[in-house]
Amino acid sequence: MNDAEISSIPGAHQPRKAFAFAFLASIFISLAQYYFKVSSHSGSSGGALETLAHPSVYLGLVFYLLSLYWTMRAYQWEDISFVIPVVTLCDVWNVLLAHFSLGEAITPPRIAGIAIILLGIFVLTR
Repeated sequence: MNDAEISSIPGAHQPRKAFAFAFLASIFISLAQYYFKVSSHSGSSGGALETLAHPSVYLGLVFYLLSLYWTMRAYQWEDISFVIPVVTLCDVWNVLLAHFSLGEAITPPRIAGIAIILLGIFVLTR
């Protein structure tokens, strides 16, 4: 679908709505990744079957499905070049979630990365 076809869709190009949906998707992606991390440490031997049996895997899958739903909803209202940068906020949430729940350090390179991501989102969603 080209820009002319999208522009002819009633209600298309609603950046606030698309931003909100993509923002939700970014949170759900981060939660999914967090639960996959938790499940990866579930077994003492670290075997694949033991990891797949952990409930956190399935919780992670649910969060990924929710992120897919909200990303697709965002696509209804804006271009992919607008939506995807907002979805990359999951990288920011991952750093914060890992710090506060797993004790991972927030290093200067991670702070710089977060700043670059936020600047990129600001530039690309204008």
